[in-house]
Amino acid sequence: MHLTLKNKLLKEFKFFLSMVTGTAIGTYAFSRVLIPNSLTATGLGGLATVINHIGGWNIQLLLLVMAAPIIIWAVIKYDRKQVFYASFCFFLFTALIGIFQKYLPAFKTDSVIATVVAGVLTGLSTGIILRQGLANGPEAIAALYLK
Repeated sequence: MHLTLKNKLLKEFKFFLSMVTGTAIGTYAFSRVLIPNSLTATGLGGLATVINHIGGWNIQLLLLVMAAPIIIWAVIKYDRKQVFYASFCFFLFTALIGIFQKYLPAFKTDSVIATVVAGVLTGLSTGIILRQGLANGPEAIAALYLK
C-alpha cells in the first residue's frame, strides 16, 4: 500500500475513532450519570429530560423531534460535511442512550459528586470532538451560526 494512502486511512480512522469515543463518553455522562441522579443537562438533552420527567415521553424520541428542524436548517445554511458529522454525533448519542441504559450500570451517587463527574466527562467528550474541528450536535451547529 502506498505510504500516503496508508497515512490518509490512518488519519481518517483516528478521526472517526475520536468522534465515536467523544460521543460515547458524553452519552455515558448524560444517560448513566445525570439522568439516574435526577440532574438535568443543558441544551436539547436537558430540555428532553425535563419533558420526560413531566410527561414520561421517551428521551430518544424527544431528542430526534427537537433536533430535526435544526439539522434541516443547517443542511440549507452550512457546509454539508460539517452538518453530516454533527448529525452523526447526535444520532450516535441518541442511539447510545438506549444501549447504555440497557447494558451499563448507572453511576448513582451524591448529587455534587454526580455533577462533578458528569461535568468532567462532558468536558472531556466535547474536547475530543472539538479537537477534530467538529460540532457535536444541533446546539453546536446553531452556535456556529451565532458566533
